[in-house]
Amino acid sequence: MEKEQEANLEQDEAQTQEAGQRAREEIDRFTEIFPGVGPEQVPEEVWSEARRGESLALAYALYRIKTLEGLLARRERSAKQSAGSVGSAGSAAPGGTVASFWDAYEV
Repeated sequence: MEKEQEANLEQDEAQTQEAGQRAREEIDRFTEIFPGVGPEQVPEEVWSEARRGESLALAYALYRIKTLEGLLARRERSAKQSAGSVGSAGSAAPGGTVASFWDAYEV
C-alpha cells in the first residue's frame, strides 16, 4: 500500500510540474503577443476562459476583437446619426466606417 501511495504522490508531483510548465509557456506566449499588457489588465472573463482550458493569448485576442467590434459598431451608428442630422451633405464614405477603414489599407 505504501508503494502505491508513493507512486500516486510522484504522479501528482509530475502533473503539478507539467501544469506549472504549461502555465509558464502560456504566460510567455501571451507576453510575446501582447507585450504591454499586464495581468491586471486582463479581464476576469479572459481568465475564466483560460481556466477552462482555452489559450490565454487566444482568449484575450477574442476578447479584444469583441471589444473593438463593439466600439466600431458604436462609431458607425454615431457616424450615421451625425450624417443623418447633417443631411446628404455629409462626407461619409459609402459603406460606412468599415469600408473607409478597409479602403485606407488596400494596396
